[in-house]
Amino acid sequence: MRRPGTESNLRALAGWALLGLIGLWGWSGCKAPETADPGAVVVATAYGDALTVANLLAEVPPGLTARDSAGWADRVIADWQQRRTLVHLAKTELPEMELDFEREVAKYRETLYLHAYEDRYLRDHLDTAISVAELQAFLSVSQLPSFAPYAQRLSEVRRRAGAASGTLQQVQAR
Repeated sequence: MRRPGTESNLRALAGWALLGLIGLWGWSGCKAPETADPGAVVVATAYGDALTVANLLAEVPPGLTARDSAGWADRVIADWQQRRTLVHLAKTELPEMELDFEREVAKYRETLYLHAYEDRYLRDHLDTAISVAELQAFLSVSQLPSFAPYAQRLSEVRRRAGAASGTLQQVQAR
């Protein structure tokens, strides 16, 4: 059985308690949490390495639904943790002599720079447009076999196919 006014008394008491907590919070000198860089939030750790939100978002393709991006993120995190585990195992199991990759990494980095430069240079300087006269001049002096007999034969096959198609249509029309 309810007593009259009990519900309103409880609401008032809860309101005063909340107001008291807010006052206590302000009086005690608590500050609102500072807004940190959301990209720096750590979502997974393994063997001293940390996967941040920024790293995770770089791996998730844009335009996915919330459900798809959550699934994708789960796979990225699992793959990242598995890779960290395998790298840790390799580092602990390989002898010290086999762990020095600095020279190989430097050579690979140089190769990447050179490849990127070659791509850019070719993209900027390669002229892919040639005239008919240049093509004919090249083909006349090249050792490539002539396709003229094949072109003539193809032309004959096309002519016969057209004639057969016409005849077929006449027969079907009767």
